[in-house]
Amino acid sequence: MLPDGYLDRILGSSDPREEGIRAAVELSLELLEIEGVAGVNLSGGAGHGREAEFATALAETAQRLAP
Repeated sequence: MLPDGYLDRILGSSDPREEGIRAAVELSLELLEIEGVAGVNLSGGAGHGREAEFATALAETAQRLAP
């Protein structure tokens, strides 16, 4: 389950791609602060024909999470 307003924040942004990455990083960092959480799953689904774009966004998200 996503936090209240999570998707609205992304979809209502002037740059949904950037906001989505930013939101994913923020949520991931919050989850990683929970005792016992050792990692996060960044997978999702891409629309048909948008697989490469989606993979690039996932890679960027992972890079921003890397120490």
